[in-house]
Amino acid sequence: MAEIVIPFGKDGVLFYGTAGSCPNDVDNQLAAARDVTVTIDKEEGDASRRANPGWTDAREGMKTLRLSFDLVLVMDDPTAGTEDAGINVIRQAFLLGTHNGEPGIALYAKQTSLAVADTNYGGMWGDFIITGFTMNQPLKDIQTISVEAKATLIHGNSPAWVSSIPA
Repeated sequence: MAEIVIPFGKDGVLFYGTAGSCPNDVDNQLAAARDVTVTIDKEEGDASRRANPGWTDAREGMKTLRLSFDLVLVMDDPTAGTEDAGINVIRQAFLLGTHNGEPGIALYAKQTSLAVADTNYGGMWGDFIITGFTMNQPLKDIQTISVEAKATLIHGNSPAWVSSIPA
């Protein structure tokens, strides 16, 4: 019997890069990320008419892709007050709307970091705008930053489920 792989949430990986690219480099990993949620919604249109035999007639509409995740506030050098590089990239993408001079930022939420032969263990990739950046400073817990990102087509790239990195 083949071994069954059931990855935990801790096995997921979130990468960032310049918009238009599909990042998958350990140097571009958002190592401070936790609790990543990928949400894909599809609108529906009501095509019902009186000629229908007593049933509504729904049609597929536009899709929306959102990523939400928390970043643990990690200080690379507490004496110098420098944060994890990925946190700074996300902040700049929110404040300036750009990463590496390009509007938006590419994000790749990979399902698992495990080395498995099954290529279905890919994830969602696309170009995003950062729409929310909330600093959380609870009295009895660690500081985090909650981030909301929404897919954009500004670079002509449609979001996609990728099992291998596009060229």
